[in-house]
Amino acid sequence: MLCTRSLAVIVLCLVSVSGCSSLPHQDNSTEAEQIFQIAVTNMKMGQTEEALNQFLKIIQDYPKYSGPYANLGLIYEALGQKDKATEAFDNALALMPRSATIYNSAGLHYRTVGRFNDAESAYLNAIRIASDYPDPILNLAILYDLYLNEPDKAIIYYKLYNSKSNDDNQNVVGWLNDLEQRSNTLNSTNE
Repeated sequence: MLCTRSLAVIVLCLVSVSGCSSLPHQDNSTEAEQIFQIAVTNMKMGQTEEALNQFLKIIQDYPKYSGPYANLGLIYEALGQKDKATEAFDNALALMPRSATIYNSAGLHYRTVGRFNDAESAYLNAIRIASDYPDPILNLAILYDLYLNEPDKAIIYYKLYNSKSNDDNQNVVGWLNDLEQRSNTLNSTNE
């Protein structure tokens, strides 16, 4: 059984990877689509074990679909099974290398396991694929800001996020202002 925090992570990730919630129609399998939709519903309802088993069944019967792998990555991440999450995200990306949502989710995972260069690459790929998709832009800014200590790059991506995002995220505005102040202070100290 998942703890409440892990369940919240799955629900949050489901919102951010809505592009993973459907199957490509490679062989027009309505059975796979039905099982997939039930599995996604089970994920949303916190019925993690059922969703996990349903995604595994789809992968067994239809191994060329990326969506089940991406969602398995989310489940394994929430369960703390980092190696399995990495494998699932890697498989999803191998099957669907043009999915910005999968790259974004993989980037979040890579960041949590300390693979910061892989996270950066995943976010940049997501941005390259879908330049108007704000989530990987924000995640890249956070990566530069908090993990890679590259404030100048973080500022660029926070500003880009603000220009692409439809919401007025006051947290991001505050982070950007704080980072710019710290950067200005550092620059004036070095002069």
